[in-house]
Amino acid sequence: MGHGLWVAFFVTTVLTAALALDKVGEKIRNFSPTKVSYYLLIILVLCKSKAALLYGFFAFIMVKKTSYKMQFHAAALIALMTLLYPTMSIVKVFPHQGFLNVASNYLGAERASSLKFRFDNELILLEHARKRFIFGWGGWGRNRVYDNETGVDLTVTDGRWIITLGTFGMIGFIAEFGLLALSIFRAKKAVKLIKDKKQQTLLAAHALVVSIIMLDQIPNASLAPWLWLVVGGLIGRSEEILLKQKTGAVN
Repeated sequence: MGHGLWVAFFVTTVLTAALALDKVGEKIRNFSPTKVSYYLLIILVLCKSKAALLYGFFAFIMVKKTSYKMQFHAAALIALMTLLYPTMSIVKVFPHQGFLNVASNYLGAERASSLKFRFDNELILLEHARKRFIFGWGGWGRNRVYDNETGVDLTVTDGRWIITLGTFGMIGFIAEFGLLALSIFRAKKAVKLIKDKKQQTLLAAHALVVSIIMLDQIPNASLAPWLWLVVGGLIGRSEEILLKQKTGAVN
């Protein structure tokens, strides 16, 4: 996967899937889904990624303690907030300072400093992206900001959203992140047609995973090909359910 943080995020995704299978009583090969879930939770702790651990804890609470409807509401809200994040940053209504305060109080000064560094770079890159807001700057690093005299790169691009926005503009951002969000909203529509509780639970957990994938693209650029496979699985399943509605085959 190329990076330890991506491995940690992979474990978070697998853990969420195991929790969903545990909730519906589905064995993972011949292993108890409960034991597999706790095993993966230990592995996630050993990955030493605080962000992935927070995602995992959030998924654990949502899958274990809430209904499938609540999980869909949470997934849709996260997707919507991610889509609106660039706009909220531009008009300066996103509570960046509030997140820094929380990080400082609960994650430590080092993590808060790292988050502030990312926010500061985002603002610089966002200001540059606004100059070609619709279609972006294109490739060859033109989405980045350089010193006028020395040509030294002054910025660090961490988040996938700012990379996409700077390179392909708002059109590219909507195309990419809109596709991610579409899978969640189509699943939210499709689940209303399912009567089987097991399928409702599995579809909700799948949507929750995709929402966490979207959320992680704000601070990180972790949208690897295997994550597109996860997203494709959700939208494919949702479209199948919606298609069956037309033929009366949904149960």
